[in-house]
Amino acid sequence: MYDPTKPYKTVISDLIKKTWDTPYVSIKEDFYPIIEKKFSYLEVDHTDGIGTKGFYHWQQETFKEAVLDALAMNLNDLALMRAIPYKLQDHILVPEEDERVVKIIEALAEECKKRNIAITGGENSFQENIDGFDISLTVSGFVKNPKPNILKAGDVLIGIESNGLHSNGFTKVREVFGNEFRPEFVAPTNIYLDTISD
Repeated sequence: MYDPTKPYKTVISDLIKKTWDTPYVSIKEDFYPIIEKKFSYLEVDHTDGIGTKGFYHWQQETFKEAVLDALAMNLNDLALMRAIPYKLQDHILVPEEDERVVKIIEALAEECKKRNIAITGGENSFQENIDGFDISLTVSGFVKNPKPNILKAGDVLIGIESNGLHSNGFTKVREVFGNEFRPEFVAPTNIYLDTISD
C-alpha cells in the first residue's frame, strides 16, 4: 500500500547527495537540485532500463546487479558516441513500497560515485499490479571530440567478448524457461565503457 508520507524520502535524498561531489558539476540544493557544469562541450542523453530482467532481480533481490544492468544499458550506448557520463535521473518502478527501494538507491549511488556521475533527481513509482521491477535511467554525457563513427579500409576493429545474457531479450527468456531460475539470469551486463576507458 502506498504511504503518502514517503517514509524513505530523507534517507534517499541523503544517498543521492553523496554523488554530488564530481569533477564535472557543482550542485546546489534547492526545491530541485540546481546544476552548474564545469565544462563546455557538446552533450548527448540516453534513456534505457532493465526491462523484463527486473522480474528475476526482484525475486532474487539482486539489486546491485540490477543497478549495473541499468547503467550498462545506458553507458554502453553512450560509449558509441565517446561520451563521458556526468549526471543521471532515475525512474524506479516497484510492486511494493518498503526498504528494498532504499537498497536499490544505495547501490545506484555507490556505482555513480565510483564513476563521477551525479544523481540529480528521480522518481520512485509503486505499482501493485506488476511482478518484478524496473530501473530506467536517463544519463547525460559530454563529448570532448565529436567525430562520426565511420570505418574505412585499414582500420582495426576490436571486439569485446560478451559476458552472457544482457538486459535485452528477457521476455523471450521468460517465455522459454517459465518459472525456472538460473543464476545467469541475474548476472549483470558488463559495462564496456569501464573497459575501454581504463
